[in-house]
This record gives sequence, structure tokens and C-alpha cells, in this order.
Amino acid sequence: MHSLRHQEKKNANLGTNSNFTVCLRYDCILFQDFVEDNEMVIVEQPWMSILEDLPDALSRRVYGT
Repeated sequence: MHSLRHQEKKNANLGTNSNFTVCLRYDCILFQDFVEDNEMVIVEQPWMSILEDLPDALSRRVYGT
């Protein structure tokens, strides 16, 4: 949140109007939604923990050559 405020101040000092901000803070986002104006919910989970919960791969016997 601190970096967003810093970016807003920087834009105000430059006299520019920014329609969006790119935020690289979050990774592996499962869900993102806006709750209210200026309020957002982000659910993130590392991909490795998701892969650990998946079932083992299905193995098939291959007949013939």
C-alpha cells in the first residue's frame, strides 16, 4: 500500500493523471475482486502448494511396439 501512495504522490507532482497502476507485489493470485470503492481483496497461494494437493498422475500400460 505504501508504494501505491508513493506513486500517487509522484504522479501528482508530475501533473499527470494515471488511470491504472501496475503492482508487482502479488504473485500466484487465485482470486481478486473489488469489495467497495478503493477496497480490493486478493487471495494468493504458492503454486507448489497447489501442486502438492493434486492427485498422482494416471499411469497406463502401453501394449505393442
